[in-house]
Amino acid sequence: DVLGGWYDPDGDPMYLTRASVAAPDAVSWKPEGRVVYTDAGAGGDTRTVALQVSDGREEGSGELVVTVRRAGDVPLVAEGFVVQASLGREITVEPLTHARGG
Repeated sequence: DVLGGWYDPDGDPMYLTRASVAAPDAVSWKPEGRVVYTDAGAGGDTRTVALQVSDGREEGSGELVVTVRRAGDVPLVAEGFVVQASLGREITVEPLTHARGG
């Protein structure tokens, strides 16, 4: 979520209006702030994603710096998550949905 650092003094919600990168790399994005970057090269460097945000009246711009690593050289990161359970009831936990990299 790239909107976490943006603040509107009037309290209006912020949304992402554009994300772009230099070709041949690609980026997809959603207004709620999710950005997915796809590297077309061999990795091993940093790339910059240009961001445009708005509160519906005013616009601002910023950057997202992405560190690109070669496949297999990305550290495995597991995010914490909460599971609600009741005594005596079986539950299924899917921890891999909270892991990335590797």
